[in-house]
Amino acid sequence: RGGALKALVQKMSLVHLFIKGGPIMWPMLLASVLALAVAASVLYIPWIFDDLMFRVGNPLALDVAMGTGHAALCGVKALQAQGVSDGTALIGLGDVPGVEPTILNGLLDRLRLDKSSLTVLAFDAADPTGYGRVLKTMDGQVYRIQEEKDCSPEQRNIRSCNSGFFAADFRVLSEFLPQIKPENAANEFYLTDLPVLLTSNGRRATAFEGVPEESVLGVNSQAQLADVARRLQKRIVHGLMSSGAQILNPDQVYIEDSVVFGQNVVVEPFVYLAGDVRVPDESRVPSFSRWTNQSDVLK
Repeated sequence: RGGALKALVQKMSLVHLFIKGGPIMWPMLLASVLALAVAASVLYIPWIFDDLMFRVGNPLALDVAMGTGHAALCGVKALQAQGVSDGTALIGLGDVPGVEPTILNGLLDRLRLDKSSLTVLAFDAADPTGYGRVLKTMDGQVYRIQEEKDCSPEQRNIRSCNSGFFAADFRVLSEFLPQIKPENAANEFYLTDLPVLLTSNGRRATAFEGVPEESVLGVNSQAQLADVARRLQKRIVHGLMSSGAQILNPDQVYIEDSVVFGQNVVVEPFVYLAGDVRVPDESRVPSFSRWTNQSDVLK
């Protein structure tokens, strides 16, 4: 999902938006690669944002954005060129910075436990407006992901929604992604067409559910970007406090997850810590301190 955002007024892709000190996709990508021990990966970037290429490893630039199914197929072909022929594939979006490695691990585990060809990461939305609905049979198998514009009144009441993250058998993707047809008004190839294609061919598609909605929130506007940034900041700060840091007013500091705290650190309100910063043991960071990419915060 790398489309330009009209709502932001700027010419930038979703992955260009900065949050936690880097392009919005980086937290998810780094967490996936480091925590899941991914053997090979491909990042899809629309060609018009080629200035982002130098920031990432193994980027895949496509001349034409033809939908999520097309991007996934190009990724499969790129991995095949690297010698990948089987295994488990993880497909995700670059504008969902809050997703954690534990959630992605759960998605992969569900695929294996269910012996499925495809597992979609689903969540219950407080307000499902705008999301694709995950439609399931009585025994829990996913038979369709229905875009909201195509939902019946009954389907619109369904709160189980598609997060845009999928785990799948790589061989299944290799076989069925080329069969997706652009049979929609946008003339694009939709990855969400896979469940129908798979189940109609005797394959099994399931859902991994129960994840917090805030963990899979996407970004489509400046307001949503600010909301996601606030949630991520709360997670970082509370993690530091659970490790022993004393943060006097958690709502009045900005601390990136790259910052390393020593023991018995006290942080006063209105502090900004970002980049490569190490806070020594027994430090007290005074109000209005601003440290970015420094080796130490002085006592």
